[in-house]
Amino acid sequence: MFGTKLLNLDFEKHDMTEINWVKCTTGRLSSEERKCDSDKRQCLQSNDPINFDHIMSEKDRNTINDAVKLIVLSCDYKIYDSKYVKNSFVGVDWTLLKYEENGFFAKHVDKKLKDSHIGTVLLIPPTSMYEFTGGVLTVWHDDPDDYWDDSIKTEILPDDTKWKLVVFELDAYHKADPVLTGTRYVYKSILRYAYIREKQERKARDLERGYSSEEGLCD
Repeated sequence: MFGTKLLNLDFEKHDMTEINWVKCTTGRLSSEERKCDSDKRQCLQSNDPINFDHIMSEKDRNTINDAVKLIVLSCDYKIYDSKYVKNSFVGVDWTLLKYEENGFFAKHVDKKLKDSHIGTVLLIPPTSMYEFTGGVLTVWHDDPDDYWDDSIKTEILPDDTKWKLVVFELDAYHKADPVLTGTRYVYKSILRYAYIREKQERKARDLERGYSSEEGLCD
């Protein structure tokens, strides 16, 4: 699963002075990148989650969610039944990543944070908002058994005026090249499927009726 889409959002610049920055946490790095800590990544992230419900209009949030749905449904997604993919959604809490000059992140895959976590969603501001050079994002996709094949990688740069949405599955290797000038900002959230929630609701209903429906349910 992989896709990108340009979005017109009314969202204005975030007040970066309000952000409590901490060092980026590490994803699951490839074996060739498991060196000293400074070789893995050099970036910062917001210590507290950024709730888009509080800072973004409902129109913009719906634009993002609709675009994510279109990307997911357009892919031949093999891991989950189409029912679960159709019920996929993006959480309201996002992490803001900050790459200053020479900031980068080595080739890695993201950590699984929840049972329902199936992918990563990135929202990249236009360069008219935050200007920088370098910092190319590369995503390996299409075949999970051959992520080292450079023929299936895509290099992603920000648009000049529009926001760029990027969606890829959890096991996709990706990296960010060093920033040459300026500062690169990226909003990051997780793509989840709703089946876990549906299963919990069904279990609660069954318990109210006096019997368990655990048998026969798949994870």
